[in-house]
Amino acid sequence: AVTRPRKTAMSERYGILVPIDAHGVNRATLESLVRLARHLNRSVLGLLLADPRLQRVAALPFTTEIYLQSGQERGLEKRYLGENDRSASQTRRWLDELASRDRVSLQFESAAGERLQSALSRDGDLDVFIPARPRWQLVSTSYLPQQHSPRRLGLVLTGTDEDTAVIAMAGALLTLQPTTQVYVYSLGEPSPAALDALSSTGARLCVQSNFRASAPELASLIQRSACDLLLIPRASIALDDRALLERALENAGSQLLLVG
Repeated sequence: AVTRPRKTAMSERYGILVPIDAHGVNRATLESLVRLARHLNRSVLGLLLADPRLQRVAALPFTTEIYLQSGQERGLEKRYLGENDRSASQTRRWLDELASRDRVSLQFESAAGERLQSALSRDGDLDVFIPARPRWQLVSTSYLPQQHSPRRLGLVLTGTDEDTAVIAMAGALLTLQPTTQVYVYSLGEPSPAALDALSSTGARLCVQSNFRASAPELASLIQRSACDLLLIPRASIALDDRALLERALENAGSQLLLVG
């Protein structure tokens, strides 16, 4: 049996939360997450999400499901919902295996709701990692197992105290794995200290200094970004913005890390 490291106040306070729903998360992405947690001496919290919409549909007496392989039809009752969560169950098994292997403290909690809303509703100073939805056309390219870290990193800087945490996280990621390009979306010109910290890694910097970080701009960035990972200050997402950004995440090609 593998003995996991004892939890500390720091690991509890500065953990990384990853929401897991019925879509699951591919193994290569989980490997990257666990490697980052180990590098930062962080814990990982897997938030297992049930879809309340599916629960409501399953409660209707006339609801059925059809198997694609056999074409057979049966009632979609609540007792069958667990069978429809195989991807989430596989994600949990992979995450447990990887955390044990890399000696990263891991816990799971259950909740109901959508990924962003549920993650940000939870109390605690947690960073939130939201994977991109698995897409078949990406399986043979950017999700290959040998790709453990992003090669195009995006940062949103809002000119507030939260920028320090975002830059520190970017520095950790760039130390963990060299990245070819760093895209900085900044409200005004980034500070020279921030640019020096990023450029010292040898990555090529691309700066957009007129980014206002409004909810529509963040939603557009999440949907259209060519980055492999976007770092966004958690505090920049207002309560009223969550529904808009939740919809943007459904079509995002980038992973998202909300830095607390």
